[in-house]
Amino acid sequence: GASAAAPEMRQALDAAHALDKRCAQADVQVALHVIGDLDPAAVDAALGEIAQAPYERARRADGLTLVLDVPRAPDIARNYEAMARMATHLASSLGGRVVDDRGNALDERALAAIGVELEPMRRQLAESGIEPGSSLALRLFS
Repeated sequence: GASAAAPEMRQALDAAHALDKRCAQADVQVALHVIGDLDPAAVDAALGEIAQAPYERARRADGLTLVLDVPRAPDIARNYEAMARMATHLASSLGGRVVDDRGNALDERALAAIGVELEPMRRQLAESGIEPGSSLALRLFS
């Protein structure tokens, strides 16, 4: 005597496609690379010092990379600013330079411009009901 109710399949598929499209547009990672003729031991030490940072970090052959996974980061603006400050600090202290994925140098102005571009992404996610860094965001952007 039980009955089951389910949404219309077409509606569910349309909603899933819309969510997938919004997620694809917001699935952004910002990478800052500190490169140069860097002492490997100093790079290892620097990576150890920032082990608890809210962004990912990795060694590379010519330096290190810091990555902010935008939808997975709570308080995107604050975490990006912290990452940009750290990249600038590391470049200065290790004798390197901060560059983007294409190897273009990033100065303070360029770093600030990247930060400004993150707010519309945060807003888009929030308007879709996905708060960056929330458990829902962590499930959707795994």
